Amino acid sequence: MTARSVVAFALVQFAASVHASVSEANRNPPIDRHPQIKNFEVEGHTLVLYGEFPNRCSRLSEVRIDSEGVRDVYVEPILDATPVPHNCGNLSVPFQHREDLEGNRRGHYVVHVRSAGGRVLSKSMALGDHFF
Repeated sequence: MTARSVVAFALVQFAASVHASVSEANRNPPIDRHPQIKNFEVEGHTLVLYGEFPNRCSRLSEVRIDSEGVRDVYVEPILDATPVPHNCGNLSVPFQHREDLEGNRRGHYVVHVRSAGGRVLSKSMALGDHFF
């Protein structure tokens, strides 16, 4: 075998393994742990999330809220990881979730809310006495 033949054979083997990996990933896509968030707002000391669950059995396990720096707030709603029964259906189900916020800040903030598919909704808000 020539050096050129060895390289060609290695490339064919590599391409076959990549194709197999991609095929496996398409059959078993990763489970998104975030619900689809359509909108959010702040009412007093409460964050209100409006979104859709992927099926009628889905629920939130927690909503993580973290402040980074002085003016950014990060919100991560997380779906319950409990396996759902097969009879849950595949239709999206609208939901509204209220989460109490801590503290009492004033000023201009950017609130970032994580959503399904790696998306993030961000809003710039001027907040008064009624925000965390």
